[in-house]
Amino acid sequence: MIKKLGHELSINDYKLMYEYDIEDTEITTELLNDIYRKFNVNRPEDFRGHSLSVSDVIVIDDTENYFVDRMGFTKILIQNFNIISMEHIIKNVGIKKTCPLCGKTTHIAVNGDDYEKWQNGTLIQRAFPYMNAEEREVLITGLCYDCQAKVF
Repeated sequence: MIKKLGHELSINDYKLMYEYDIEDTEITTELLNDIYRKFNVNRPEDFRGHSLSVSDVIVIDDTENYFVDRMGFTKILIQNFNIISMEHIIKNVGIKKTCPLCGKTTHIAVNGDDYEKWQNGTLIQRAFPYMNAEEREVLITGLCYDCQAKVF
């Protein structure tokens, strides 16, 4: 078992909450972010659990297991019902912003390390040099792309 912050993690601490088929055969950051959005934004009508959040586990095809971490996802290895290793391989953050003018929701996935830098005071253009000005504006003000076009 793995001890994290003084707690032992065991698969016995978890219960199956929902199953559904996915079409993607390749596990990517985008697939995991889509699953995260599905259970936080567009929840299935027949889903009765809580929103997907930190410490939940996503199991894909009974072979791949991902721990929902504070910033992104951590691949975990499970043997004999015990979590024996955790490898933080994907650190992306899905950000949801609601436009203060029209109410439209915009979702942006960013690198978790970059997001942490921005939250700790790095200028946004330095934290996210790969994002365009409109994407950064969504993060700063929440203005959707349509409203930005009208305002600026």
